[in-house]
Amino acid sequence: MEFLAESLELFRTNWPALWNRLKDAVAGKDFHAAERAAHAIKGSVSNFGAKAAAAAALRLEVMSRQQDLSPAGGALAELEREINRFMPVIHDLRRSN
Repeated sequence: MEFLAESLELFRTNWPALWNRLKDAVAGKDFHAAERAAHAIKGSVSNFGAKAAAAAALRLEVMSRQQDLSPAGGALAELEREINRFMPVIHDLRRSN
């Protein structure tokens, strides 16, 4: 349980920078940076079973790979919404340890 708590805490502290990197890359149409950020997010949230967040990150990763970020706004909004649902779980786990 300690490893999981540490992993969740690491995600929580790194999330703002990773989120900003993804948003900036999408806004700047930096396909490679957007793909890398989306891939990193997808991997992280997949480890925690956050399937909806992982699916949104995967969509962003694919859009970036295809160099078509025009529909990215919806996926970004969904990813943000799912992460916001996930953060209280991290907070609760931190309090219980």
